[in-house]
Amino acid sequence: MNLSGKKIGIALSSNLLHDNKLLQEAEALMSRGAEIWLLLWEEEAQPTSGKEPFYINIEKKILNLMAARQRLESGAAFPGLDLLALVPSPASFLEKIKNYPHPALPYPLLLAPQGGLEILPVLSRIIFKNNIYLVPCGVLASMITYRVDLLAESCMAAIERQQLEPLFWEHSSLPY
Repeated sequence: MNLSGKKIGIALSSNLLHDNKLLQEAEALMSRGAEIWLLLWEEEAQPTSGKEPFYINIEKKILNLMAARQRLESGAAFPGLDLLALVPSPASFLEKIKNYPHPALPYPLLLAPQGGLEILPVLSRIIFKNNIYLVPCGVLASMITYRVDLLAESCMAAIERQQLEPLFWEHSSLPY
């Protein structure tokens, strides 16, 4: 798939900046022509020493977009994006968005689920929401975790408004 002219925001926590597999997936998207925006995201992050934080509070921006009653222009948050991916998407964030009936997102949101087995019912509610897609995931050491190796492919599917299948890799070991 040619991604020329597509802008993909990948929001990741700062502890993943060293993850070569994740950066290889971003590189794969760039090799297809996509412009990648790496956004640092910290859950419940607080500024230190009175200075502005070096990260963006992405969770609040997404929740504000989802709470809007009408579809917003793409310039409302993260202007010009064609897709926003949250890597990883912790259980606490997934829990917050599960009850939004019709998110008013101006672009697809790709979530990379991560958490305990208790997030399975949450995932089952999220997968039926418009404009929200999930990176396929599986169980590793009694935890649900996303398939890093399928991030680029999931981004391409989400841009076309499709969910990459199969969503849950029950009988496959994860490539970690």
